[in-house]
Amino acid sequence: MSAIPALGIARLYGKKSILNYRSGEAEDHLKTWRSAVPTIRWADEVVVPSGYLVDVFGRYGLHARAIHNIVELDRFTYRERQPLRPVFLTSRLLEPLYNVPCVLRAFAIIQESYPDARLTIAADGFLRRDLEALARELKLRQTEFIGFVKFEGMPALYDAADIYLSATSIDNMPSSLTESMACGLNVVTTDGGGAIPYIMTNEVSGLIVDRDDHKALAAAALRLLNDNEFALKLARNAHESTKKFTWPYIRDQWLTVYRELTNEQGAFLSSNSANQGRVTVAKTDSVL
Repeated sequence: MSAIPALGIARLYGKKSILNYRSGEAEDHLKTWRSAVPTIRWADEVVVPSGYLVDVFGRYGLHARAIHNIVELDRFTYRERQPLRPVFLTSRLLEPLYNVPCVLRAFAIIQESYPDARLTIAADGFLRRDLEALARELKLRQTEFIGFVKFEGMPALYDAADIYLSATSIDNMPSSLTESMACGLNVVTTDGGGAIPYIMTNEVSGLIVDRDDHKALAAAALRLLNDNEFALKLARNAHESTKKFTWPYIRDQWLTVYRELTNEQGAFLSSNSANQGRVTVAKTDSVL
């Protein structure tokens, strides 16, 4: 709904428009909101952060192109973990969508094999009290809920951990995973409704298991801890793959979109065509 005014104004004044759609709940939006598909068609170009959303839009007869989110590699320090320690991090919001209970149940299994394992939950949400109660019920040790952490504080948290755990039920292109990959953390995640395989490859740049399967999540983490060479190979591959999420690469893709819409051969929105070729960008990102 937040994008409709911008798209409507662009249409009214005959201007080109781009819809930058970022919600991982696209399937539900397109299925249940009667206004969604007709108003999305108002946009001259639809840009989404992942191939997953390209496929979702395609099922509803909508064309979209994928331009990934940016990972600011200069903000993160890549470090190889040898030997890999049972030090875990998760930073997904404490809301049902992100299925943090699955992470806690997986960690309970991990602690059976590694009693000294540690887990930091760097996020907040309305389920925090329930999750803290579940941690007590599971008798988890060295499990710390530290609440919301600003972006500036995340590099230090990534650097302190060795494995990132995620059990999200629906996702699009989570920056927490790409940032972990940039830092050298091994990533163990659920498939997030099908989105995650578009940004990482199972057994090549990380380990991906089925949604809501805490036993599989734990088994994948234990596999890494028991095979350090395999873990290091995945981390190196993951770090290399993050280069396609950097600004120079993403910038060129965005410039291509604007140039195509403004029908210009050189730099878009030059002084001679700024008024003539202006593009309106409408953004919707209820789930990042």
